[in-house]
Amino acid sequence: MKKNIYLFSFLLLFLFFTLMFPTFAAQDPSFDSAYNNQAGAFYARGVPITITQNPDNEEESIIAWNDQTVTVPKTVTVFGGGSKGENYDSSSITMESGIVYSIAGGGISTEQGNNSTVQNASIVINNGTVTGNVVGGGALYATVENSSITINNGNIGCIYGGGLASVTIDSGAQTVGTKDQANNSPNRVNKVDIIINNVTACAPSMPGGFIYGGGQSYSYVGESNLTIRGGDYTKTTITAGSSDGYTETSNVEISGGTINEFQTINNGTLNSANVTITAGAITNFYVGAETGKTSLTGTVNKAKINLLAGTINTLQAGRSNSQDLEIDKQNYIVIQTQSFIAKNNNLKPDSIISVVYDVEIEPKNLIIRMGETEEITSTVTITPDEYENLFENQLLWESDNPTIAEVDEVGMVSGVEVGATKVRALLLDESEVAQVTVLNNLPPEIKIAIFIVALIFLALIIVTILIFVLR
Repeated sequence: MKKNIYLFSFLLLFLFFTLMFPTFAAQDPSFDSAYNNQAGAFYARGVPITITQNPDNEEESIIAWNDQTVTVPKTVTVFGGGSKGENYDSSSITMESGIVYSIAGGGISTEQGNNSTVQNASIVINNGTVTGNVVGGGALYATVENSSITINNGNIGCIYGGGLASVTIDSGAQTVGTKDQANNSPNRVNKVDIIINNVTACAPSMPGGFIYGGGQSYSYVGESNLTIRGGDYTKTTITAGSSDGYTETSNVEISGGTINEFQTINNGTLNSANVTITAGAITNFYVGAETGKTSLTGTVNKAKINLLAGTINTLQAGRSNSQDLEIDKQNYIVIQTQSFIAKNNNLKPDSIISVVYDVEIEPKNLIIRMGETEEITSTVTITPDEYENLFENQLLWESDNPTIAEVDEVGMVSGVEVGATKVRALLLDESEVAQVTVLNNLPPEIKIAIFIVALIFLALIIVTILIFVLR
């Protein structure tokens, strides 16, 4: 009797969780050629897919999964998830070549209360052209819990860390969420990591491109981590937050690339921005929204701008909530080191926090043998010292000739071949150099002789001590 009660209770719990949290095992992907006036939509439905160029037609791409393929036009939108009411644990889109209109890590739903969801979405673009958008989330009533976008090369129109809260389907515009309640938008991405290594934005077919850490229209993003390591953005505006929606936190790291314009917010709301620049060239940089455009009414509540190295042609405070933003060293902080250059700095001199840094290494001359490892220690001095955390993970090590001596990320030098080279400790624009000489290993007979001599010497010491004690 008791066993039946346990079984019945288990079945009730199973039915409850099944109804409350529906999930779908990966189904076969599908291609809807009629979507959006025959532009086409491909639904991966949680199945990992790869996009490549159709060798027989440069206007088409091939999408492959498992042992199947389908040919799609360049106007296609690719969804990692599915359509309304379909929920998946993960999605994975890899683009190696070809041309498509848009790529979205999530799915799409036009029905309120019948959301399309993906727990973990992944987009990797190694090459190719996306003439429209790369989107970490989904479209309209769509949710992605965690999204990852990695772009290693290619031509991209626009990039959104979040989702698309407004789309045009069959010539009709559809929008979810509202401007005043964008933090409660049904179009959601809770966390997104965006890494851009080398890309041209915008694509040749776009008159101007955008990169947003947040989402499009009245969407919601909880945390956005945007890293730009290089690329051509001379026609592009980069925004830490969203276009019109809500972003809770945006962390931006720029360590390369040529950028037309950077601003923390556009027309939406960004609660907190943390921006660090260690390399690259930016024409116009705004702590808030772009100055001179009254149509930009976005609000950034807190912003910390770390200008460690690199070049900005014109540095301005910008606007927040339709007002000129004041750098107050509390809610709005700008920190600058001696390695950073602002050719036209329009901020008040007393509003900027100046930080000076220096790096020293020891020894400056290191002699090791093949197969041996020795450490070169580094000392980084920061003034004022409370800003030490700005330089975490910024100290890099490199060897001029790794075939002679290698160095790891903490300064451990290993002898590889006989010869001489230099090892450098790099901290932003500062560097310290150590001369490294690698000698040949001692012959085995010499090592044995040294060992025997050492034993004899030790024995003599012990005998001497015994004679002294016995007297």
